[in-house]
Amino acid sequence: MCFSELFLFRKAKIQKAIKQERWEKMDYQMFKEQLAALLKRKAGDDFEVKIESVQKLNGIEKEAFVISRKKDWIAPTIYVELLYECCLQGVPLSQIAEKVLEQYRKVEAEARRPEKAAFFTNWKNAAPQIYCELIHAEKNRTLLSEVPHRKFLDLAVVYYYQMRGNRVPDATILIHETHRELWGISAEELDARAWENTLRDLPVRTDSLMVYLKEEYGVTFPRFELGPLAEQFYLVSNRRGKLGAICMCYPGVLESLSQRFEASLYVIPSSIHECMVIPDYDVFPEECLSDMVRDVNEKTVKPQEILSDHVYYYHRESGELTLCEEET
Repeated sequence: MCFSELFLFRKAKIQKAIKQERWEKMDYQMFKEQLAALLKRKAGDDFEVKIESVQKLNGIEKEAFVISRKKDWIAPTIYVELLYECCLQGVPLSQIAEKVLEQYRKVEAEARRPEKAAFFTNWKNAAPQIYCELIHAEKNRTLLSEVPHRKFLDLAVVYYYQMRGNRVPDATILIHETHRELWGISAEELDARAWENTLRDLPVRTDSLMVYLKEEYGVTFPRFELGPLAEQFYLVSNRRGKLGAICMCYPGVLESLSQRFEASLYVIPSSIHECMVIPDYDVFPEECLSDMVRDVNEKTVKPQEILSDHVYYYHRESGELTLCEEET
């Protein structure tokens, strides 16, 4: 759900009235309970308002409001954390409730359009927008028991449906076994179609770290500041820069970089969105790279976006990708 309008209040001058201060000081539990009660009152008896725990990647759970008409299939999920942040920024509780219900009405109207009603229940409609994503297997062990997947080293390839349109930018739906059964397709058919779409619609992007920093952030560093090896650090992702770590599995990507560097490669999992590739010129001890990955994951990467704590190794001669621990 997109609530960017609410965040405009961050820049507004909020008067320090007693009532506003009370909302700003409201703790999370009180906010959740009072907003739920207000939503139920404003929505009316024909609606159900629930607070549910939504499982995210890597075992992370987030609380969300789920709003629906009774016995209806349309039930948007709206995360409490985002709404609570709006409250802390001074947005009145009544206005938050109105925005939530307004968003529900927009989603409901969109979902009930004839061409949209079957967008996800019919395989023919859903198939063109299904793609591959790479996640950590052990950290998502419970989740993997519910979703179609293929194991890859200590990772797993899972599948998602990419929503279209500006109403919900970058919104995705993780494909569960219940979806596959609804569509009446095999795991092999799902995998084949997802890979076909992924390779066609999300081409790989490989840039040196220096080029990436300049193009994405307008930052230019003199070579001496980043060191002589800076141009040998390559970021690998897709053109969208979202869920792009899967590109390390694309046919020919690591082989091409290995040929460019005339060396085997270390593959560092930056996040579920990208990975970094470094040629093995006997400069970086493997244990140092592994320590770096764990440190970055702990201090920088969002918990639900961590891909792995391990470094991988691409063997130039055999074309095989393995865990670095297998090298010792």
